[in-house]
Parts: sequence; C-alpha cells; structure tokens
Amino acid sequence: MNIAAKKLLVGVGAMMLVAGAAHAQAYPSKPITLVVPFNAGGAADSTGRLMAEKLSKELKVPVIVQNKPGVSGIVGAAFVKDAQPDGYTVLLGNTTINVVNPLIYKSLPYDAAKDFVPVTLFSKYGNALIVRSDNELKSLGDIIETSKATPGKLTYGTAGTGTSQFLSGKLLERIADIKLTEVPYKGGAAAITDLLGGHIDMIFETVAAAKPFIDSKQVRVLGVTSDSAQEALPEATPISEMGFPQFHMESWFGLFLPKGTPAEVAARLNDAMAVAVKDPEVGETFRAMGSVPESIGLDDFSKALEEQNDVWKDVLEGIQL
Repeated sequence: MNIAAKKLLVGVGAMMLVAGAAHAQAYPSKPITLVVPFNAGGAADSTGRLMAEKLSKELKVPVIVQNKPGVSGIVGAAFVKDAQPDGYTVLLGNTTINVVNPLIYKSLPYDAAKDFVPVTLFSKYGNALIVRSDNELKSLGDIIETSKATPGKLTYGTAGTGTSQFLSGKLLERIADIKLTEVPYKGGAAAITDLLGGHIDMIFETVAAAKPFIDSKQVRVLGVTSDSAQEALPEATPISEMGFPQFHMESWFGLFLPKGTPAEVAARLNDAMAVAVKDPEVGETFRAMGSVPESIGLDDFSKALEEQNDVWKDVLEGIQL
C-alpha cells in the first residue's frame, strides 16, 4: 500500500471517529415524547406539562406530553416499555406504576424492575384527608372511633386501586387497626364530586386537588399524610403527629426510560432534570400544589425504588388483583 493510500485510510478513519463521537453527543436531536399515564387535568398531567416545558428549555428540543391513561397507569407504562430505547419516549412514573402495581396485580404487561431505566425522582407530595364540611366526622379520632365501633361503615374514595388515595387509606387501616371501605373511581375528580354529594365519607386527596375545595369551605381537612406540615395547607396537622408517628405517606413523580436506553442518554436526561427542578417557577408551582421539588442521581433513584418496594410490600400484604 503506497503512502497516499495509507493517508487516505487514516483520514477516513479519523472522520468516522469524529462522526461517531458527534452522533453519540447528538442526543437529543428531535422532539421527545413524555408519556403521562393519567388523564389530562390531574396532578400528574399538570406536573408533567410543567416539567416538559422546563426540559424543552434545557434540552433545546420540544418535549411533547402525550396522555395515555388507563388502569392505574398500566396502559401508559406498557406503551413506554415497548418504545424504542433511544431516549425519545419517556415515562412519567410514580409510586403507583413503579412500586405498587407490581405488588398487587398478579399479571402486568411490564416488569417494573427490569423493563425500565430509572432516571430521576423529581417531586414528592403528600395527601390531605378531607370530609365534607357538614360531615359529623370532625377529627381523625372520630374516624377511628366510628370505625372501631362499626368496622367497614366509613367509606373513602380513591382515584383507583393502587393510587396515593388508596395507599393512604390502607396505611391508616394497618396502623390504626381499623376497617374502612374503599370506593374506587376512574379519577380523583369523580371521587370529589361524590364526596360533595354526600355519597362517600372521606378522601385522602392530593393537596393540589383538595385545596380549592378547602379554601371555599366545601370540605374540611382533618390532616395530611406527609411527615411535616404542608406549606399549601399550614393549618393541617400531619397524621404522624396525632398519635401515629409511624404514619408516613408521600408519593412521588419520576422519569423512566425503556430498558436498553444508552447510559449516556439517561445521564443527559438526569442532568437536564437537575437544572429544570431548580427553576423558580417549578419550586413555586410545586409548593402551591403541596409537593416538594427534588433531584437525585441515577443510582440513588434505583436504591430508593428498592426501599419503597420493601415498605409497601408489608402494608399491601394479602391484596391481590
């Protein structure tokens, strides 16, 4: 091989290396779809749309929200599991989808531990225990006293089995040794409608959804499920301070990618979220919704998921759908 040919091959090889490096660094180079596995208008949807806006700003590409509701988030999670593992289809996951569903459903179209790459947890939020304003239940003590006297009489609405409302109710049953009756709905809005209509006794509703009804005096808040008082509801006492120190129920939102997504793509998305959650608008909006912005690394998120699994496995023992 003559010198000219060798130089040509070296030049071509160098160009290929540069092109390969450029390709690896190109993410993202087109719009990203953020799949929200719940109905439009709810807390998950509002949270997802806000973070999509901030991610778009940081990543310099459109981040488009696509709602795929159904069966406690199962439909949307399965959709993302089957998507191309290239970083352009992202799941807005939460406690229900990634921890609770695998514990209570005999069969799922996804394996929460194996089919997704955990990217980051970015928000934690508690729920508010609410009753209609004219309800005879004036305190958590009244709920427990009534439930001890007539197990199963009191009803609580949920946005579906496995949701934060469901988890809060099950946790109170376990810790207070009482029996409540769950009334599942297709969404939180329907549950609130029935609460206002006097058809159910209570709801452990997200602070964001409950606050307008609390402010308008249509419902009364009896406590919050988080460890500390909510900035959005300073008048509400944590249930853990009402004689049940072990009561702690905070849900979270996080991002997940399909299994097989390159590690550098997950890392880029994690970095972008770390910047996005520091945006002042995010902090202000989250606090008004009763949630707290957070940012954790890939490994820390994986460990947190394992810990969550251990916690809820005990609470949900014996529940199978």
